Amino acid sequence: MKPCYLLVTFCLGCVSGGGGLDYRISHTEYNNQDCQQEKEACFVANINYPEFEGLDSLKLIFPKRIVGNGIIDALGMGDAESTELPDIEKALNYVAGSLEKVKDSFTYGSGWIVDVQTIPVYKNDTILVFALEIMTYFGGAHPNTNRVYYNLNRQTGKRLHYNWFSDQGFEEKAETIFRRINHLNPDDIINDLRVGYSFPNNKFQLPANYGFKGDSVVLYYNRYEIAPYAKGPTEFVISIN
Repeated sequence: MKPCYLLVTFCLGCVSGGGGLDYRISHTEYNNQDCQQEKEACFVANINYPEFEGLDSLKLIFPKRIVGNGIIDALGMGDAESTELPDIEKALNYVAGSLEKVKDSFTYGSGWIVDVQTIPVYKNDTILVFALEIMTYFGGAHPNTNRVYYNLNRQTGKRLHYNWFSDQGFEEKAETIFRRINHLNPDDIINDLRVGYSFPNNKFQLPANYGFKGDSVVLYYNRYEIAPYAKGPTEFVISIN
């Protein structure tokens, strides 16, 4: 039987000022009203995501696709690099249906939870930076949490990639700071057991996520990227002046 659910979307607030790309926060929540959370496994989703504005419709496709597909990928329902326009509500319905199929097959006691929050980071006349904080729980020992930074060009809507981030000098500076905050000498191995990190091939590498903040950049390693879940994420800031 098709589940009855509540799926509501509305605007919570806006980030504005200047010209070019901007966003307001839209809220979508999913709650199967026929599911009794105190007695059975239910699917609940709470998503606060950026709804973009300030550019023509063709340019708005870029940020909608980039961010929306990132959310759907976290749900296990798509590809973050997809060129298709995302449908978050459709993905939520599919996840809810998947849980119902699991429950029909065998006794299942763990509800599924999705929570997405948008974190403002930085904005000027040409750059818009924010992060999505994504928590998912689809059973298991603990929920999964992940932060994804988005650095967007306010005139084109496209994702920015900075040349200095691939520069060897920048990576060396990042490693120096990483070693200092973790009390590692230059000749200590990076995967020193006292610290608890595990870089591939025992060699420092930059994270998959970074957020531009004007005169500095935040480097952010998600759980499991360089350390066990229990150690949590690793974050530090580097001046780029």
